[in-house]
Amino acid sequence: PVAAALIIGFFIGGFLFKGKTGSVAPVAEQTIVTPWGARTRFVLPDSSLVWLNSGSKIVFPEQFNGVMEVKLSGEAYFEVEKNGDPFIVSTNLGKVQVMGTTFNVKAIDGEDFETTLVSGKVQVVNPNNKLATLEPGYQAVFSGDNVSVEKVETVLYTSWIEGKLIFREEYLPELVKKLERFYNVKIDLDDDPRLKIIHYSGTIEMETFSEVLNLLSVTAPIAYTWNEKTRVIKLFYKKENGIKL
Repeated sequence: PVAAALIIGFFIGGFLFKGKTGSVAPVAEQTIVTPWGARTRFVLPDSSLVWLNSGSKIVFPEQFNGVMEVKLSGEAYFEVEKNGDPFIVSTNLGKVQVMGTTFNVKAIDGEDFETTLVSGKVQVVNPNNKLATLEPGYQAVFSGDNVSVEKVETVLYTSWIEGKLIFREEYLPELVKKLERFYNVKIDLDDDPRLKIIHYSGTIEMETFSEVLNLLSVTAPIAYTWNEKTRVIKLFYKKENGIKL
């Protein structure tokens, strides 16, 4: 579901200087936070559109002056208006600079930093100043100090803005991360190495999480348990008779 995001307005410690008198005015910022299991869509002061994925946060000034910069933690999809000024998405894992572009950015702590370009052109820079320039249909991935650029099916990385998860031969550990964010659940994957080589292809849209669990278990040798006290779902490898090895 698309949920209303938490919007917080506040003043930061920087100042805008006005006129020759040196008078100053505080720069007002807004923070938008999207809860787990939800997504939200909003418009920035320059009329650019943003979709903010679950468990994500974005901070931006109430008014842009020249360079437009937003600070992102999590995942967001942008449709940036082309007005001649650079637009920068800053994250702890890297920066993306664009001008009139449609793209997706994923900057989640503990995961690779990804930028997927739908249209336009972007430059992506990691904290060590390694640079990648993208054309439409390509994705840059920063893993530590390593940078890779490859052509991808962009819908796999942007379908979440329509309330969908589309995956192609997605290995179970990565699929679990997406399901946790999409449904606001906690999933514990057993350490059996056979679970890591199970992969799925398909689309999740209107299904409940219970239906997804059943789908996982009938299409692969997977069983699950639910701990009511910790509210954690445990996935493990099973024999055909349903008994864990």
